[in-house]
Amino acid sequence: MKRLLWIDISKGLAILFVAYFHFFATYFQHGVLPPSEWNNIAASTLTILRLAWFKISDLGFHAVGVFIILSGWTLMQSTMRRAEKGQIAWGTWYWARFVRLYPMYWVAHLVYLVSPFVARLEPVDDRIILSLLGLRFIDIQMNFMYLNAAWWYFSMLIQFYLIFPLLFWTAQRIGPWWFLLIGCAAGFFARYVLLVPWPQNGLWVLGGFAICRLPEFALGMSLAMWHTQSPARLEWFLLRGPGFVAGLILYPAALQLYHGLYDYIFVDFATGVGNYRHRRIDFAVQLACQIVRPRRPIFVRPLPDAPAICDLAGTSYSGGADLGVFIDLHSHSGCSQCVGDALGKGN
Repeated sequence: MKRLLWIDISKGLAILFVAYFHFFATYFQHGVLPPSEWNNIAASTLTILRLAWFKISDLGFHAVGVFIILSGWTLMQSTMRRAEKGQIAWGTWYWARFVRLYPMYWVAHLVYLVSPFVARLEPVDDRIILSLLGLRFIDIQMNFMYLNAAWWYFSMLIQFYLIFPLLFWTAQRIGPWWFLLIGCAAGFFARYVLLVPWPQNGLWVLGGFAICRLPEFALGMSLAMWHTQSPARLEWFLLRGPGFVAGLILYPAALQLYHGLYDYIFVDFATGVGNYRHRRIDFAVQLACQIVRPRRPIFVRPLPDAPAICDLAGTSYSGGADLGVFIDLHSHSGCSQCVGDALGKGN
């Protein structure tokens, strides 16, 4: 079972898009949008392009759903690969995950503490202990977004890792379709309970309670199993025309789910699936492959050997956390001025 080039690049691009969204959102919290100009064709075209850019950038957080799907896929794939060699030693598995994630996460905290470019909007107090442990869901209102909002994802991720042996065991025994159905049912029910009969802080639904994002993670695990059964067929659907057309239909429809409380139960799953199928990320994956090794036309199966860009993308959240942290930290500083300069305006 070989490692997939396009999956690694997709994860890397999803991280970059989320990091860009944090930068974009932070800057425009403190900036003033340039006025629209409709005096001539050139000015009108520039205004339309700028508004489209703002709109697309404002949806950058949907790449989180894509990353959850891809994380479920790659974790399931790597674990199945290990299971093929014999019984899995889950203690060793947990230690490997710990070594992969926590050191880089702690480095991100160190950067926050020593960087001269950080706007420290909150005091560094005893809450940093829970942050270092990744237990940001404890007293969620005070801790989940503490110091850096991008770190909430780590808290959700370690919950998925904690329950992954159970998820893996279940998926292996009941198959991908039933596993996906049960995962979606559990996730949607958890979201329903926290939104309707027992309304809680929205941060629990965002990822403070990882089961609320289980539908996306379970979809990724199921996709890994389907890919093992029929790799050519699944890649044909995801990386060619049918997946693109499906995304063009699903993603705009998913955005309508923000308009109602009951609809919101399904919105994160729907936008994650629609954004993935829409292939804004996967088109960039194919384009990146062409830039690195321009041998085949776009919309064909990915190249078999991974170039250097895949090594960077393959670091997954351990490296992506720091990248997102660095950009998010510096977006609070004067570095955001460069965005204003590019738009022809100041803060």
